[in-house]
Amino acid sequence: MFKLIITSLLINFSVSVLAADKKEKRHHYAHEHGTGKLNLAIESKSLLVEIEVPAHDIVGFEHYPESDTQKKLVNDAIASLKNVDEIIMLPQSANCVSEKEAVVEAEILNEGDHHDKNHKDHKDHKDHKDHKEGKDHHKEGKDHDKHSEFHINYSLTCQNIDKLDQVTVLAFKKFAEMKKIVAQAVTSSGQFSQTLDAKSPVLKLK
Repeated sequence: MFKLIITSLLINFSVSVLAADKKEKRHHYAHEHGTGKLNLAIESKSLLVEIEVPAHDIVGFEHYPESDTQKKLVNDAIASLKNVDEIIMLPQSANCVSEKEAVVEAEILNEGDHHDKNHKDHKDHKDHKDHKEGKDHHKEGKDHDKHSEFHINYSLTCQNIDKLDQVTVLAFKKFAEMKKIVAQAVTSSGQFSQTLDAKSPVLKLK
């Protein structure tokens, strides 16, 4: 349901932007630490929010957690991300409540994919001049291969949806490496696009 709503949201934005820039922006976003994406859609009394943020901005790394400390960082991050009240703030007058538990996904949670990918990278580097050079290139390739993201979906119902005139992103305070979020929204009041940061964290919906 989220993907259908969000796809509809994006289609409603400028055709020229989608045709010329969408692929480039998604590629650039996936490689740009400090930059996240927020898509929001309102239909009747339902509020759907999708957030994508590089794993680096959330836990400081983009590989499968290799130590107890890293595993704790990931688990703590997931717990925070599932709590919508820690990530975004809505006007109390809108009376919004979560319909179900937030969905949090991240590529770094899949140990098998990363092991297989790293093993393949190692095999690909067999043709290097010497073992040391091969090791260095493998390390470089491994670093460049890290583009994991956290994907968070929130589903809420707002009894006074007409009072929902803004959304404040609290995640900037929670995750210091998150520098900006490119936000897009479609509501009954129109279409909105805004770049948010710690100094300007409010997405205006009216």
